[in-house]
Amino acid sequence: MSSAKLRCAVIGSGFAGTTFAEAIRYVPEARLVAIAGGHQAPEVAARHGVRAVATDDVERLIESDDDVDAVLIASPNPLHAPQAIRAAGAGKHILVEKPMGMDVAECRAMIDAANAAEVTLMPGHMHRYRRTETAVKLMLQRGTIGRVDMASITLTEPDETTWLNTPANGGYLLGSGIHAIDLLRFWLGDIQEVTALTGRYRGVEVENGSQLLMVFASGTHALMQNSVIPRLSRPKAGSGVARFSAELTGETGVISVDMYGEVRLSTETDWQFQTAMPVWDGHYALLRMEAFANMAREFVHASLEHRRPFITAEDGMTAVAVVQAAHQAATERRWVPISAVL
Repeated sequence: MSSAKLRCAVIGSGFAGTTFAEAIRYVPEARLVAIAGGHQAPEVAARHGVRAVATDDVERLIESDDDVDAVLIASPNPLHAPQAIRAAGAGKHILVEKPMGMDVAECRAMIDAANAAEVTLMPGHMHRYRRTETAVKLMLQRGTIGRVDMASITLTEPDETTWLNTPANGGYLLGSGIHAIDLLRFWLGDIQEVTALTGRYRGVEVENGSQLLMVFASGTHALMQNSVIPRLSRPKAGSGVARFSAELTGETGVISVDMYGEVRLSTETDWQFQTAMPVWDGHYALLRMEAFANMAREFVHASLEHRRPFITAEDGMTAVAVVQAAHQAATERRWVPISAVL
């Protein structure tokens, strides 16, 4: 690895942008140099002792700033692809918040641009680094419950007053439910086909609730539910209003995981505790930052070492493909192979 530090700029100063900026602090081989875009950029930049870049100057930073080696894109969803493609053209490495793009075509264009420029392109699927989800992966690799026959996963958002309500951002399945899709792929492998029901509940203009049935290449079947419960304030993570949990049924037992709480393994007599997440205590809680810091570290190392990252651009594109196939399936009321949209 080069002894030089990777000079990073965060594009966006909202929920994800402030998280990315904090995560870079935990990577010794990187240095945060700028926060670009969004009305909070001056405040976030001051907090980290770096320069703020106005929204009108973001494109200049991406395309021509020689003091920046990498961009961490946390801008609105429709900007992910154009900003990433411009950054690749300028020779900058790219970490892009999920979803990687609005559709498969955008994702493929991003991959082509990164490959042509020989820069790192990594999507921000940070749940692959969260302690509970990693524990499930290790248990499956050890064969703890044998081959998984069925899985179910539920992701409930606490409100419908956020940017996800904006139709241009693509809806909740793309903006949030994609976490659950990527986790299922992380645990169980490739998804072959999907069918779905989606809804626009309580007069919301975008899809804000969905149920997916998926068949995996391994033969495993999975059910996914992504829904929204209206709230005016954000409740505690792990509550019934902010919920992310899963159960995996295998040949010899069941793994139950609360992404905000415990991982448990069924036995012949009871449930056996395996591991748990630390206490949630706000935006920069260890519960969140542990995963984001590990993701940022992998991005920086992959960029400096000129190698494929643990979470590949193809992972990001495939997750988007499942969303695209699910929307098609819901519209046409049929099963859609993922290969049909990839």
